[in-house]
Amino acid sequence: MSSTSLPLWATALVAALFGSLVGSFLNVVVYRVPRGLSVLAPGSFCPACRRPLAWWENVPVAGWLALRGRCRTCRAPIAARYPLVEAGNALVWAGIAAAAQGRQPTLPLCLLASTVLAIWLIEVDGHRAPRSVGALGTAGAVVAAAIARAVTGHGPFLAVALGAFAGTAAFLVLVAADRSASRWNLQGRTALVPAGSFLGALPLIGAVTGGAVVVAGAAVAVMINARASRVPAAGGDHADGDPTQASGEPVGSPPVECAGACSACSGAGTCDTAAPAARRFLIPGPLAASACVGAAVALAVAATVPSGSWP
Repeated sequence: MSSTSLPLWATALVAALFGSLVGSFLNVVVYRVPRGLSVLAPGSFCPACRRPLAWWENVPVAGWLALRGRCRTCRAPIAARYPLVEAGNALVWAGIAAAAQGRQPTLPLCLLASTVLAIWLIEVDGHRAPRSVGALGTAGAVVAAAIARAVTGHGPFLAVALGAFAGTAAFLVLVAADRSASRWNLQGRTALVPAGSFLGALPLIGAVTGGAVVVAGAAVAVMINARASRVPAAGGDHADGDPTQASGEPVGSPPVECAGACSACSGAGTCDTAAPAARRFLIPGPLAASACVGAAVALAVAATVPSGSWP
């Protein structure tokens, strides 16, 4: 997608249109991928009555407004987040197109931004973002950048690819450094891969600024994780990210008198509800959130630099 042959406002409008369509697809990805469902089949359906949706019901934003936020068959409410994601992604794409101002193809940056957004949304719902989401989104952006470079003679192919390697390296470092149990890990590390590609495609000043925001967010997330991993539990404290006490019982074992009193105890005398409760104050996917903010800051800075400094 390039704005070299269109006025800036028209480019932003076209980008917003395609961004809304991609936002509709993001809703499918966010709902289905964590549940192990195919994003291709079956078609969109009402989660309550399972009725397949008509084509006009799938029109971004307008379909939700026409239905007044309810399924026309069972009248079950349709979450307002669906049109908000579609409109939000449309604004993201329009903003990227306006910031790039035709100085490079914007499709790779748009795909990367939507990938980071999808990872964050998955983790807002309390799921672990599959690594496939970040990998496929980044791969699509690299391919789009390669095609753009082959067709137009310019584009951020090399920068996007190098950024992907840098993001992957950061991801692997955080995975290796985090010794806590997998179910207690702070999520969002996968977002570092597409975020690295996004930053790599920007001018140096924008990339450094955005990278500093991402690194700061990662540092805060690691510190919060280190503190939250030490949850006081009956019979001792939790240390060094080990999810068990010295006795071998799961963290958060309740007093003896409540054993078997909740479904999590299962009558076995142990309960692991204390640790999740202690983490409910955390921002979902702090690394993914910092990647989103860092990318936005980097793009805003990049929009102010001279055109000759873009790759």
